[in-house]
Amino acid sequence: MLFYLIFTPLFVITFNQTEKLIDYISSGNSYLSESTITAFNTEKDILTKKYRIVNLAKSLLLGTISFNSLILLVNVVFFPQDVDHTLVEVFAALYASIDMAALLYNTKNHPSTNIHHVIVQFLYFYIAFYDFAMINLVRPIVAYACYSVFAYLVNGRLSIRNLGFTYEKEVNDLSLLIYANTSFLNWMTQFYLIFFETPELSFFYTKMVYLFLVFVIVSDDIFLMKYLNNYRIKNE
Repeated sequence: MLFYLIFTPLFVITFNQTEKLIDYISSGNSYLSESTITAFNTEKDILTKKYRIVNLAKSLLLGTISFNSLILLVNVVFFPQDVDHTLVEVFAALYASIDMAALLYNTKNHPSTNIHHVIVQFLYFYIAFYDFAMINLVRPIVAYACYSVFAYLVNGRLSIRNLGFTYEKEVNDLSLLIYANTSFLNWMTQFYLIFFETPELSFFYTKMVYLFLVFVIVSDDIFLMKYLNNYRIKNE
């Protein structure tokens, strides 16, 4: 919990300082084109400056920890006895706290995004309750987070929506490819861990609640995949 309590305000501060830096760069108009600056400062529905900053920051964070997340994922799925619980604590705190900070910093989100972020907090407190040990539902929860890290490019792609960047289509298509494949592998891993690796848990209680929460998160994932795919089709 300590890492979570430290990281959350640090991310909020980072978001605010990034916004000030971007405002400074925009005012100078020497690094970006005028059309890009205009598009960046034009806010419509959920597509706000804060929305872009949150997605860019999350993309950079997840990209930074992606390699370590791969190692953690392998251990969680195949060698749970070798998992370093302190590493899981730091990883989980980073993953959950940036979503919590995003909720505090940017209130104009799609409802599914806010629900997604809230569920992440609930799952974080669940694994914290078990001291991040590889028991009960901790393994599938951590595995889900690890797979989600690999789709970090999606957040970067969302941060550049409608900015007119030259390679936006290529970034979009690569994001969709990675997102779809990692999501499929994630769902297969969830099935394996829930139905074959946690026989001690009652299906009609703990597992059913978890599967419902996963379904909500998956629905948000599919919503984003549809957006990426529609953009791909529109710009072929």
